[in-house]
Amino acid sequence: MIAHTLTAIGLLTAYAALVLISPVGRCIRCGGERVIRHGRRATPCRWCHATGKRRRPGATLVHRLAWTILLSHLMERRREHKEKS
Repeated sequence: MIAHTLTAIGLLTAYAALVLISPVGRCIRCGGERVIRHGRRATPCRWCHATGKRRRPGATLVHRLAWTILLSHLMERRREHKEKS
């Protein structure tokens, strides 16, 4: 049971690091080609709005959390620096 929990935590941490480094991936629907082919006819992909890219699930959450932690750390350092002066 503990091994499963540690494995899950490790996988979530690895995915969070991936999303933090690269929040954008290829579109699932068009495969990054920006169009969907219907025989000889091609239409722009509606999922990615013809960009070929999409945000990974959880990217917004991970980035907001990272910025919150970073900014709170910087604010604390600024507060300590002002108290010393």
